[in-house]
Amino acid sequence: MAREVAAALLQDKGLITRVTRELERDGLIERHPHPSDSRAAHLMLSADGRVLCDRLSAIEQTLEAQMGADLSPARASDFIETVNAMTDQLDRDQESP
Repeated sequence: MAREVAAALLQDKGLITRVTRELERDGLIERHPHPSDSRAAHLMLSADGRVLCDRLSAIEQTLEAQMGADLSPARASDFIETVNAMTDQLDRDQESP
């Protein structure tokens, strides 16, 4: 599991394992047994984790609205297109040997 998360986030597996343990220790995620693989586990947000996630989502929405308040739809679209092109380039650079 940590390997797949690390690959998706372009992070070190050890870091993902440490962060996962901290989130579990802090009561923000819960580990549940995998139904068919005893070596694996499902990680799920706890009730406290869901509350925190909801708070962060509300903050994100507020900030998004503030950042784009004075942008025309065309300008906002151009910005998103530019950022996507830049992150695509970073992804390609990460994939190159």
